[in-house]
Amino acid sequence: MVKDLFWGVGLNAQSLRVDVSGPTDGDKLFVVSASPSPPQVKQPSATLAVRDAVGPNELLHALKDKSKKRLDARRQKEHDEKPFKVKVISPPPERMLDEVFHFHPRTHNGDKINVNGDQYVVSRTIASYTYRQGRYRLDSKVLEVQKTARYETNEKLNSLVTNNSPHTPSDPTSSS
Repeated sequence: MVKDLFWGVGLNAQSLRVDVSGPTDGDKLFVVSASPSPPQVKQPSATLAVRDAVGPNELLHALKDKSKKRLDARRQKEHDEKPFKVKVISPPPERMLDEVFHFHPRTHNGDKINVNGDQYVVSRTIASYTYRQGRYRLDSKVLEVQKTARYETNEKLNSLVTNNSPHTPSDPTSSS
């Protein structure tokens, strides 16, 4: 029917083009276009030469960069998915908890974490690496933690000691 309408007004039915757009389950927009002359067929020429847009060295370099990025992303994912061991350092004696825990991969000093219903503050993060197959590989991640109340007490005591320390350098402008 559409072809007959286009033929009736003098447009070539061979150059008929229909574009459809719209949501999958909703109303559609149909754009129909045609040309008054038949489409031109290009004859292949014998002198046609194919030329590389990118040289072989550039292509090799781009592929190496992409491969390195992919490898770095995989290593980062391995690092992020490695679970933490938790070592309670205060009060003495230090003890390593038997379980491993999956915390956020960027957990670091000062972060508060919950372990078995108790709240702790991270005092130090330790990452152990071993040299295998020509590179360093992450072996384990350990969080050294203190109970929150103990951490706050230690911080307060440390601030008192540093403020009242007799070994602090004296002010050179004051006279004795």
